[in-house]
Formats: sequence, C-alpha cells, structure tokens
Amino acid sequence: MRIRLYSVILAALVAITLMFAGIAIAGEGADESFRSMDVNGDQMLDPNEFAQGYEGTSDAQAEFDAADEDMSGTMDATEWAKYQKAHGMEGQGGSGMKSE
Repeated sequence: MRIRLYSVILAALVAITLMFAGIAIAGEGADESFRSMDVNGDQMLDPNEFAQGYEGTSDAQAEFDAADEDMSGTMDATEWAKYQKAHGMEGQGGSGMKSE
C-alpha cells in the first residue's frame, strides 16, 4: 500500500514538473517577433499589440480572435506559434507582421 502511495505522489510530482517545464520552454521559444510585439512585456499579446504589428488583408481583430484559442482575450507564445504555422510564417526569420 505504501509503495502505491509513493508511486502516485511521484507521478504527480513528475507531471507538475513537466507542466512547469513546458511553460518555461514555451516562454523561451517565443520568437523575436512575438517579443517585439509584446510592448508591455507580460509575455502575452493583447488585441492592440497584435493590431499594431498586423499587416494582413483581413480584419486584425478577427485574426486575433481566431488565434486566441482559449478565448482569454490575450495570445500567449503557444497561440502565436500556432498562428504563425497556420499562416506559413514559421521559420522564415520574420513575423509576417509590420516591422518597427
């Protein structure tokens, strides 16, 4: 019984560690375009920050809303990476957004 309890506790600790490691990696993986658009440095893009850098042909707010998967009103580095991938902007060294 004791070994089973220790196994459950160990599994929970490993899961929590991996979760926090994933968050840290996502923050480190934020590319330069994300960091340059994140004017207030909170590691999230709000609709205004996104719109300032957006140079697409469709409505910036509609694009932001579509990329904001969790509907939090902000876009994190993971959502940004998915947005870039969906729009063929990954690995190009640029953001596909306005440069300052």
